[in-house]
Amino acid sequence: MKRFSLCLTLTLILSACGGNSSTGPNSNHSPQAGDPPDIEVLCTGIDAVDTSSPSVSLSGASCTESDLRNAISGGGIVVADCDTINLSEQLVINQDLVLDGQGSLILDGGHNTRILTKNPGVNLTLQGMTLQNGQAPDAIAAGATQANWFEYAGGCATILSHNTGGTFTAKQVQFLNCATGPHSMDGTQILDSGTGGGIYLFHVTDAIFDEVVFDGNQATNGGGIGSLGSSVKITNSVLNDNTALKDNMSANTNQGFGGAYYTDGTERSPKNGDNYFISCGNKFTNNIADDSGGGIMFFIRAEKDTDFIVDRTLFQGNQAGLSATGPESGGAIYAYRVPGVTLTGVPDEGPDSFIVSNSAFINNQAFWGGGGIYFQNWYSDNYPFTGAIYNNTFYGNQGLSTDQSTASGGAISGLGIWMPISYSTFAENSHASWGGGVSISSGEVPLHNNLFYNNYAPTFLGDPNQAPSEHIHGNGILVNPAESEHFGNLYYPTRQVVGATVMDQDPLLLSLDETSGPTPFLPLDPTSIAIGKATPLAEITTDQLGTTRDSTPDIGAYEAP
Repeated sequence: MKRFSLCLTLTLILSACGGNSSTGPNSNHSPQAGDPPDIEVLCTGIDAVDTSSPSVSLSGASCTESDLRNAISGGGIVVADCDTINLSEQLVINQDLVLDGQGSLILDGGHNTRILTKNPGVNLTLQGMTLQNGQAPDAIAAGATQANWFEYAGGCATILSHNTGGTFTAKQVQFLNCATGPHSMDGTQILDSGTGGGIYLFHVTDAIFDEVVFDGNQATNGGGIGSLGSSVKITNSVLNDNTALKDNMSANTNQGFGGAYYTDGTERSPKNGDNYFISCGNKFTNNIADDSGGGIMFFIRAEKDTDFIVDRTLFQGNQAGLSATGPESGGAIYAYRVPGVTLTGVPDEGPDSFIVSNSAFINNQAFWGGGGIYFQNWYSDNYPFTGAIYNNTFYGNQGLSTDQSTASGGAISGLGIWMPISYSTFAENSHASWGGGVSISSGEVPLHNNLFYNNYAPTFLGDPNQAPSEHIHGNGILVNPAESEHFGNLYYPTRQVVGATVMDQDPLLLSLDETSGPTPFLPLDPTSIAIGKATPLAEITTDQLGTTRDSTPDIGAYEAP
């Protein structure tokens, strides 16, 4: 029998978080190249490598393409205290290398070449530099085959480890205005030939990004980052204005996923257990997926010891599927887990986890379902499953489809979900079909101490209007959990009363505060009825901002002082 687990993997979370003027795909929206911008450090990242004793140092007259190629060919530590170096062809990394750009180096592909490729079996660290205007070759024009398809992925960079190992680390690096070719190939064989506008990761054991920027990149999947069979951690970074575009000339149906980040097969990461995607302290803003996952697309096979963890992360203004030509779900996150499938070369077996905490989902849109989050098939079978969504703010997210036969969920939409949603605030979300706040079609999702305010949707089949009382929808909330499994919730205005402690009393939410906390939140007026009305949960002792919850906690993501 399937069961959800409220046991939160807090230890895992805490260990993870704690100029060239050439025009490009989205260059009008890009930051200034050169010094990476100051990024607020919310989570524990990584230290830059000490490069005070370099193998090679470049500056002044030695800041040429040929000198750089010679320097990196021997590996070691290379310091390039340079400005812009224009590349005629990509750099190829065949030795362990630390490349330090001292905060000033710009590697520019001129929209004619990819910036670099790391070959399997070596470790690469980039720090203090900008990679911009990279261009991968077009898969159709170049004739990609099953043997060489990965040569057409990765606009700025391609990181190849295959099964021979090799890590990748980026610290204070910008990936700007890079792109793959606009076409991909036959979907039955070559799935990723146009993936990873900024960077493509292939079977990388540990790919670490800290204080990086992905801006203005585009690909057929993973406008910013594309990943196959890799474990990835991103901290204190900005992924903005990246795009995953559908290729209408190809029979490949695996396109248009993951505006900022796309991954398939994290469970195939070449390591023993503990496969992961971790986001902590990041900002996913204004990214677009033609199909699903405006911010993140996450696709795995079940029960392969794989973790999906999002903490202290902002998703704002992301869009999925507004072209209305596919599933078009998950304005911020689309997370799909396939049960009962085992792939050759995947020895890991074990429990998976799905945790979204202390984060904000603001004004994201999906055509079909889940303006904020769409997820499917997250439950226990042969192994215990850890799943929880808690201490989050969902504000102004939208689902746009009027097809009431299937579409639903303005903030969250799920199918086959067994996990609680706790201490979260849902305000001013909407869906044109059903469930302005949360819609779970099947599963068992208890609601604990959530605040629902003005979530809009039609109230009956064929209703042309949207009412602000349509907070929750679906059998996975309204039927399967026993009434006793819901508690501490506030609904305003009230039509649904599942686990209600407060009904039809205005919680007096104040304006969205985008500056006072690690992520935006909706404060409570000091006289709010939500104060002191939640039921304490031993597993959750702080609020979205990290403030300790007292013995009489408040309903929603925010704990009033």
